[in-house]
Amino acid sequence: MVKINPGRNLTTVMIIILIAIFVTGLDAINAQDYPEELPMEELETPTELSELINLFERLDYRIEVYEGGENVQDSLMEYEHQGVEEVQGIEADVLGFSMTAEQQEQKAFSSLKIWHDGEEIIQMDVDGEIIPAEMAGMMGETMITSIMFPFYNFADLTVETFAQRGDVSRSQQSLFGREVDVIRVELEDMVVGGVDSTIIRLAEFEDFVMAISYDYSSSEEDLDMSFEVENLEFR
Repeated sequence: MVKINPGRNLTTVMIIILIAIFVTGLDAINAQDYPEELPMEELETPTELSELINLFERLDYRIEVYEGGENVQDSLMEYEHQGVEEVQGIEADVLGFSMTAEQQEQKAFSSLKIWHDGEEIIQMDVDGEIIPAEMAGMMGETMITSIMFPFYNFADLTVETFAQRGDVSRSQQSLFGREVDVIRVELEDMVVGGVDSTIIRLAEFEDFVMAISYDYSSSEEDLDMSFEVENLEFR
């Protein structure tokens, strides 16, 4: 049977969501108030499977979470678009995920395969067990939360607020086989929405901007989290 860890991982996800809610509670900032260095209108944050399909051939990212000084999550998520197949007469994109972690209990799965028809999951394979359509939708939501929560979290952060109160710098770096401009947003020793300090790196690719890493600490929640993209290939 499929094993899903709702325990400490779920607690961690809920804490992160609460922090995001605190941050989004800050005063709204109009587009004309954005710092010049932040092209917010070009920012892409994949929060749906369809966006992963449209944007990436491959995307690998690492997540680390410390709660009360204890490492509760240290995992590497690897995604690959594996082509198109027909399932029960429906043409579907095939998405492959693998998850490795320092501790077995930190994993929701080891391998996951999803058949997605552009609107919904029509079949899944979780660690070798086929999940039919009637169960895939409900179970898929749990799996997607495990996969996408660092993107959900970032999408809710008001990056422009951090930029206005912190430091913004720009540099050119070699990333994923190409030269790109990287915007670094850093905020230290200033509590904003429950977050004490944060460092966010945004990469300006040819067609859009995306977060390639972020780190933040919250003394209020005794929480430290880091996210970093380790590899990507575009469609």
